[in-house]
Amino acid sequence: MDLVRALSDSIARRIGANRFRTWFGGGAQFEFEDGRVRVLAPNDFVGEWIANNYIDEIVEAAGEVAGKRVRVEIHVRPADSPPANLRDVERSQSISATPNIAPSIPTPMSKPPLLRGRLDSFVVGPCNRIAWLAAQQVAERPGNGFNLLVVHGPCGVGKTHLLQGVCNALADSHSGLSCRYVSGEEFTNEYIAALRAGRLDVFRMRFRHVDLLAIDDLHFIADKKATQSEFLHTFNSIDGAGKTVVLTSDKHPNDLGACEPLANRLISGMVAEINAPCAETRRGIVEQLAAQTGLLCPAEVTGYIADRFVQNVRELEGAWRRLVAYASLTRAPLSMRLAAEALGTVRRAPRQTAEDIERIVCERLGVTREQVHSASRDRAIVGARAMVMYMLRRHTQLSFPEIGTTLGGKNHSTVLMAVKRVKQAAEAGDVIRVRWNGVLDTHPAAEIIAALDDELAPSR
Repeated sequence: MDLVRALSDSIARRIGANRFRTWFGGGAQFEFEDGRVRVLAPNDFVGEWIANNYIDEIVEAAGEVAGKRVRVEIHVRPADSPPANLRDVERSQSISATPNIAPSIPTPMSKPPLLRGRLDSFVVGPCNRIAWLAAQQVAERPGNGFNLLVVHGPCGVGKTHLLQGVCNALADSHSGLSCRYVSGEEFTNEYIAALRAGRLDVFRMRFRHVDLLAIDDLHFIADKKATQSEFLHTFNSIDGAGKTVVLTSDKHPNDLGACEPLANRLISGMVAEINAPCAETRRGIVEQLAAQTGLLCPAEVTGYIADRFVQNVRELEGAWRRLVAYASLTRAPLSMRLAAEALGTVRRAPRQTAEDIERIVCERLGVTREQVHSASRDRAIVGARAMVMYMLRRHTQLSFPEIGTTLGGKNHSTVLMAVKRVKQAAEAGDVIRVRWNGVLDTHPAAEIIAALDDELAPSR
């Protein structure tokens, strides 16, 4: 068996055949050269996804096949263009992708009614880039990209905007395709009404014979077994016809409480998370709101709003509307003084600062801030560094890149992998090696997290 075939089989065993087909079977290639393995991704989106989610498995598989530790490089190379700049990717490194998806040939589609969200008005940042790239691919290549896209995240972070944007993009460039957009509640109510009226055939015709079915807030059907079953059959029908389903939810498919067959179907698709907006994205949103209202907003006012309202996009929009209304009533231009008057009394949720969290975790784990920020591979320092990253992710709204910057310039992938490793250790009941209560040993990850949670909880 040649090395490429052996590597493919080894990766497939680690991540599962379905995921391997999805991410490596659509144009990704492997090359062995001078003790290195190159993964050639067909586009930026696939390259970034592989780098962020499967780099550990590729490194392990390559080492198994080669019989020694090898360097893994992820190279984005669209089929119709020459190789891009090579980005080295190891366990702690990732490529930085920018949207670069080849447009499809336009064909016709009936426009869904009055959907406000548009992809070109969606403010993209590290907290939502993967979801936006996936939505772009669905919109540009209907029926040829992902048959299922699930976007999940907390309330008010832009899931509905993205879903409506997909529908509008298809309507603009593929006007001959049919699209149906409903909420989870509307899907449920229409199903119940059809069931009571004996008109399930009409209901199924309406939902199953479309090119794109978009359902917002799928979590609404989580505790409704009959509706779940109907949706599963609806999805199977659309998927079998090679059409597309795009869903949003406030929970990951594994946490929806859906029946097992539906849960398995949902996680077999492309699952993308949107996090609370990071500082970069919040500033972009405020700047966009100012542009939409035609008001000149000084940079310090933009920063004030972005730094003060951090929970979600709706909070930012509410603060902006309050400021604009206050400016209109007082007939005053936007300024820091006006912003403080208008927004200074708005109650914000208390939150720990990143510096406080880092200090407390370092003290409890017996390491210094300098050691955490260093590149030391000492096991105790590595464990402490991972725990600091995990607690920052758990107790702040910081994105992975922002956490990396806070901790001395660590990159996105380093933080992502560390957080993932600690989370998996806690869920599996595993131990990690840290200095806990002055004792350097292996300690249960879940117990350390629980103790730190208690210490970091805001006083009441």
